[in-house]
Amino acid sequence: MSVISSGPAELHHNDGSPPPDPHSEPLLTGYCGEPPPPTPGGKDLTLPLHSCVACWQVTSHPDTLSRALVSHPTPEDEIFCADAVTHLRTIVTVNAIISTEEYSAQDADRTLQDLRAAARVDPSYVCLLDCITSGFPSNRYDLHNSLLPYWKIWNELYADGDLVLYGARVVVPAALRCRTLTHLHDSHRGVEATKCQARQAVFWPGIDLDITSIIRACESCQALQPSQQQEPLMSDDTPTRPFESVSADFFVVTGKSFLVVVD
Repeated sequence: MSVISSGPAELHHNDGSPPPDPHSEPLLTGYCGEPPPPTPGGKDLTLPLHSCVACWQVTSHPDTLSRALVSHPTPEDEIFCADAVTHLRTIVTVNAIISTEEYSAQDADRTLQDLRAAARVDPSYVCLLDCITSGFPSNRYDLHNSLLPYWKIWNELYADGDLVLYGARVVVPAALRCRTLTHLHDSHRGVEATKCQARQAVFWPGIDLDITSIIRACESCQALQPSQQQEPLMSDDTPTRPFESVSADFFVVTGKSFLVVVD
């Protein structure tokens, strides 16, 4: 790396070649800097001229280029690289272990604590977690009956410690589902809004039906429903003999009008 200054400069090299005598002949001698062109205002700026001399000097401190990759590394380079990789892997492993321990110790979310505690004592949940970590069987009939509802989504389930996640949603253990439904229903927002809220955070098989049931059983939700609700479809009674019930209507096909009659 060459360094040019206003006095005697140093040019470091690391290619192993013997440096020339700095006093025999300067590598670079001259004047740096030219007077700038006239400014738009018509005034000239005069800068002082600096004398520069560059010479070789042996140094024990490597420069930036000496740390660049080489095309043909020496055995010493290979050993140094292997040691560096081993040291880096050790640091990453230790940091990962420390981060996991700190995460477990600093899990201050009371809801997550309750979910983890309920998951540990729920046999079906433990069995589901074991299937996720060890692999689901190839045949659905080899699953436990309590895990059959998860068969269609098994490839979207993954484990996070003691909890099972379905995408970004936590699979809630059976013991906490009623409490979760109560929290979802606190705002009395209706069936669809409550389902939308649940789809962002929690899941268990049949959660949509549970939400519909709890809202339909709520007197406040029924009283606060919109006044113009969708009317249910009404059907006529099944006829007992021909032409007891007759329907007729017009329709047009290829420019021709027809009358259709149905009994």
